[in-house]
Amino acid sequence: MRQAFKKLQRKLNDLPIRKKMLMLLLIASIIPLLIVTVYGSIDSRNRLREQAENDLQNMTQRLSSGVDSIITPIEQISSLLYTDSKLQAQLNTNYTSDIEYINTYNEFSAKLSGFLVANGNIDRLTIYTSNATLASDGYFIRSKSDSFPFAEQKVSPHVSVIRCIPVRGKGGERQVVFGRPLNYGYQVDYDNYLVISVRESVFSAFLPDAPGVWAAVADSAGTIMSATEKDQIGQNLSGLCAELAGRIPTAPFLAVINGQECIVSCDILANGWRSIAAIPCKTVYADNLISTSRTLLIFGACILISCLLILLISRYFTQRFQALMRQVEKIENNDFSATALETSNDEIGKLAASMNKMSAALDSAINDVYLREIQQKSTQLQLLQSQINPHLLYNSLSSISSMALREGNTALSEFTNHLSQFYRLSLSKGQEYVLMQKEIELTKHYIAIQETRFPGMFEFVWEIDETLLDCITPKLILQPFVENVVNHAVKSTAEPVLVFLQITQEDGNIVCTISDNGIGIPAKILAEILDPQKSPGYGLVNVNARIELCFGQEYGVTLESEENIGTTAKIILPKTTRLGGLPCQSL
Repeated sequence: MRQAFKKLQRKLNDLPIRKKMLMLLLIASIIPLLIVTVYGSIDSRNRLREQAENDLQNMTQRLSSGVDSIITPIEQISSLLYTDSKLQAQLNTNYTSDIEYINTYNEFSAKLSGFLVANGNIDRLTIYTSNATLASDGYFIRSKSDSFPFAEQKVSPHVSVIRCIPVRGKGGERQVVFGRPLNYGYQVDYDNYLVISVRESVFSAFLPDAPGVWAAVADSAGTIMSATEKDQIGQNLSGLCAELAGRIPTAPFLAVINGQECIVSCDILANGWRSIAAIPCKTVYADNLISTSRTLLIFGACILISCLLILLISRYFTQRFQALMRQVEKIENNDFSATALETSNDEIGKLAASMNKMSAALDSAINDVYLREIQQKSTQLQLLQSQINPHLLYNSLSSISSMALREGNTALSEFTNHLSQFYRLSLSKGQEYVLMQKEIELTKHYIAIQETRFPGMFEFVWEIDETLLDCITPKLILQPFVENVVNHAVKSTAEPVLVFLQITQEDGNIVCTISDNGIGIPAKILAEILDPQKSPGYGLVNVNARIELCFGQEYGVTLESEENIGTTAKIILPKTTRLGGLPCQSL
């Protein structure tokens, strides 16, 4: 996360000032407008939802009251008939004479007719019986085998609970049928069942008719008895929405009904029936969407006007900054004659005046100080390099003289050739920098000279990354380390000293490693060997000093050594094929 933030910060820093000002002013104008718009939209949505929830709760309460006014008389009638011992006796009597049956029928048909007259919501009140001696009149008395509506439920006759199902009448009219076994006291000879039919339209009369509102009435088992969408009658609430079946009506809630997210209010009657009302969220928020759309249009117009104003303001400032940038670019190209044309007294004008003064000061300093410093460094580099060459010349010429007395011309010719090549490469026409390939050749010629002088005392092994051969290096940086091994690393044993020279790349730099298994360097000498003030010799100190002068103090030489184990020197250089803007091939 922190790296991503830094990366974003770098990208923002690289943007032109005009774009930065545009972004800043846009953010300053957009954020307040956006906050007001979002807050207004959220507040409006909350108010609309709160109003919808209150309306739905009122609807469900009115619906519950209406349903209760229908069901309560039905439950009372069923209880009166269930506990009527005389009716129970009449239903369980075997009638042998017509007069006895007619008297009985007239008595309880008058009783049932009275219930129908007293309750206009009931469409039909019928007793289904298995007593064959009770002749069916098709209205008050019917045979249990004659279109009994609860036949598929397989209800035990010894159950006193009232049940209900939605059905269709002969004319296709929807009805809600209530049924209850007449088995009071369980001393019955026949299977008798009370069925009370109520038109579904009686329930739907209490359903809310508000636009977009869905409502339903369901029994305690969750079966829908009446609904605004009639094709849902007979379905279970769990099939429409799982939350509707088991929801305890504490407060309105959100649920998906008919594939739409809705605000739902639910109320439970004392007998377990449910009254449910719901309205789709998109219907509730329709006015809010219109209001939000209009607000967004105004918001967009404000942003457009802000952008135009911001462009004009940013253009005014960036033109002044661009004039300063052109002056800076000329100063970078060592042109100090140009003058920034800025006459105002604000911060930008003062900056331009300061830049004019700085330009004049630089013009004077570049000639008085900078050029002299460059000349001094160039002289110092040449002095450091010249201190290295004479030592090898004296030793080599002495060896040539000795070999002329002991050896034949072939060996002398080879030795002289290596010496000649070494000095040719080391002088390199006065150039201070060479290709890494040339530096390696120079060191190999030096190694050949030393192997001739000290046969069998050293074994040299090279490992070179050939992709680095075209890179630039100060000349004579490897030879002093090989010379240090020859002069100081020889063991007292007859075994040769193994010298490993490796040139690789690491983290974008060139790493030259010279390691040996010689006698090592004492700790006290190792601590002072690269210190110009304390080191007695020139070679290693000069290499380190030249590298730091050329490339900076992050580059240079490091030494590690243990007595009787060996020494490892690492030279770190930048990986580059150009120096001072000159291509490698021109060197």
